[in-house]
Amino acid sequence: MNGGSPSWLQGRQALLWAIDKGQSLREAIVYAGMAYVDLTGRWPGMALVQSIPSGATETVTVYEDSNERILVRLTELSALPRGFVLMCEEA
Repeated sequence: MNGGSPSWLQGRQALLWAIDKGQSLREAIVYAGMAYVDLTGRWPGMALVQSIPSGATETVTVYEDSNERILVRLTELSALPRGFVLMCEEA
């Protein structure tokens, strides 16, 4: 992604997650979100993909229990390789 990443991403921590064969995008985002919070100690706010599938919701629940619900915004980043999700904090 050298040269292709958006300027607002510069200097931010991000996690690039490969979607496993047969894994749904929603499931990949949940796993990537949990890995992101383990890495940074903060919840991500965005899940970026090369192309948002038709019928996908605008937000994805990454974590939910009786006291807390963590949502990430699904966003397109055309420079991202197909089959990957990039997790980062909200811009």
